[in-house]
Amino acid sequence: PSRLSRSWTAEGLQEFQKGTGVQFVSQADEITTKFARFVVSIRSVFRPGLINPFSGSEFFKEKNMTALVGSCHCGAVRLTLPSAPDKATRCNCSMCRRIGAVYAYFEFGTVQIDGHPESTETYIWGDRTLQTVRCGKCGCATHWEPLSAKPGAHMGVNLNNFPPGILDTLRIRNFDGADTWSFVD
Repeated sequence: PSRLSRSWTAEGLQEFQKGTGVQFVSQADEITTKFARFVVSIRSVFRPGLINPFSGSEFFKEKNMTALVGSCHCGAVRLTLPSAPDKATRCNCSMCRRIGAVYAYFEFGTVQIDGHPESTETYIWGDRTLQTVRCGKCGCATHWEPLSAKPGAHMGVNLNNFPPGILDTLRIRNFDGADTWSFVD
């Protein structure tokens, strides 16, 4: 079976949760399992994880930034984070290596997104449980979100749409979504 269609084991879900901080409502829930498989499948090309002596929140304090705001290249889609991330994930699956995103995870509905859906386009594939969202003008991938939000659902925000220094302050986990479906660091 393909890597996208195989079932996750309880250990695989636990490893994913530990590495990303995403918590699932129930490991036995079929939709949650599909959500987990798709989450893993939408990351980007590997780069060694970087850890600096200060966290993402300290980066924003040091730069005198009061809001955690990022945008696509043209500015039509703006994202405001509810808090500074302290880690992110990069993956090498077929989708992520093409998008080139570094994702941080937040509870669905807590990220303010201006310009969505009026300035965005979506791409749905695989198990058809999530959609990848990009700006309809400049094409930058901004985030992914579940198609059917349940309590405890999460979304991924592409941190490449935020000030470049933020990535240098985070631990970026590398996930092998192309082969082993495990973190490789």
